[in-house]
Amino acid sequence: MEKLIVNEYIGGVNVKVLAKRHHKSHRTIKSILLKNGIDIHDPNRNFGPRHKMPDGYWNIKENNENAASKCRNRGEFSDKNSVAYKIAKSNGWINEYDEKYFSKDIKYYGFDDPIHFVYAYEFSDSSVYVGRTMDLRRRDLCHRNKTQNDSVYNFSIEHNLAIPDVKILESGLTATESQELEDKWKNNYEANGWNLINKAKTGLNTGSLGASPRKWTYETCREAAETCKNREEFKKNFSRAHNVSRKNGWIDEFFPEKDKAENGHFNSIENCIEEAIKYDSIMDIRKKYPFLYQKISKNKWTEQVRDAINKKNAG
Repeated sequence: MEKLIVNEYIGGVNVKVLAKRHHKSHRTIKSILLKNGIDIHDPNRNFGPRHKMPDGYWNIKENNENAASKCRNRGEFSDKNSVAYKIAKSNGWINEYDEKYFSKDIKYYGFDDPIHFVYAYEFSDSSVYVGRTMDLRRRDLCHRNKTQNDSVYNFSIEHNLAIPDVKILESGLTATESQELEDKWKNNYEANGWNLINKAKTGLNTGSLGASPRKWTYETCREAAETCKNREEFKKNFSRAHNVSRKNGWIDEFFPEKDKAENGHFNSIENCIEEAIKYDSIMDIRKKYPFLYQKISKNKWTEQVRDAINKKNAG
């Protein structure tokens, strides 16, 4: 019985369904999974409600650090346990974790990391959707919520069919492996008479990975950030790098202007001018750095700042 439960869970059946199917409590199912070495808090495996720790649990340093030690970097820690992450930041423990457990050289996501899945939704009328992702739990939630172009959701509504439990076909894949195997599984289903509801093409160099993906590590994110004047420009020009940097907690290091704004750095005209001359005009500041523009306008320093910018442009 235990082996069957474990295999079904690995295959994508959530704790809630397993409990109902085998007439056991949620706690019993989770105990069986833990006993067999399965991390029920893995976001790519746990599709049911997450276990809530007692109040104050993550305020205990030992508990908090134990959760952090299982993560590669800040971004992964924040994604897997946002409550513990926020407490670690507020208590100053996060800096200690940086030294002991986290690495800026390990990317938040990677094309060579074996973290990708190929999955399927097998409908009762022998229709099927095949997909790939590196966050199966989040992808499953997306498919089950109304979105404009989601094939799974739209098909279930149009044909009045329930969305089945997601079925894991492959796991532990690199990004390119997931592309190849997604296409292979799609072809296998089609060859066996299934009606494919996929709309997008599959295979190598297709989909969101693109033909020539760039690996956003700490170094490549920092290099990209150095070409931008502020975080707004960084987000516009390098949206993926911005997202990775934000999730890993690097964004404030790359662009410390937020800290400057909060500690009163721009309460002096000298500091405002020092920052303002990085821009082409007052209107450029208004567009790209609203907080600085407001400080300049409120203190009626516009003329002095404009003169400094013009002098910089002329020189």
